[in-house]
Amino acid sequence: MMIAILYDNAMEVQRLWEARVAKRSGRLSRSGSVSVPMGGKDRDRLVSKLTIGGKDVVAPEMWRGAPFYYGGLHETGSPTKRDRFPAFAELRQVAQAWRGGP
Repeated sequence: MMIAILYDNAMEVQRLWEARVAKRSGRLSRSGSVSVPMGGKDRDRLVSKLTIGGKDVVAPEMWRGAPFYYGGLHETGSPTKRDRFPAFAELRQVAQAWRGGP
């Protein structure tokens, strides 16, 4: 029962996030996946986990001879080139809106 509740909550956040980024990000918006692993400091409780990006979200060009997975860069921005790659922080904004405020 608890697993179903956690999974459904994470799926709702995923759908909200997909709707928010769909027009701009294409493959990235379809890359979300939900799981309910054991978590917490001592790995003693179930947690909802929403993952974005991953192997499905690869830039068309190679970077330094390797594939470039841009999901994390989209969400958090570049640590060194903020003017070229700003953080969108949409996942955080959606989670805050879902729970009812900032």
